[in-house]
Amino acid sequence: MHHPLLILGLTLTSALTAALVSVRPNPSPGPQQRHQAE
Repeated sequence: MHHPLLILGLTLTSALTAALVSVRPNPSPGPQQRHQAE
């Protein structure tokens, strides 16, 4: 059986990863719009 701390760590890591992935796309549209404008 895995230790509860390991499970909590994996949960926190997956949560942080999901947060980073959801935040990443936000800055992207800026440069894309610039290229489209050009």
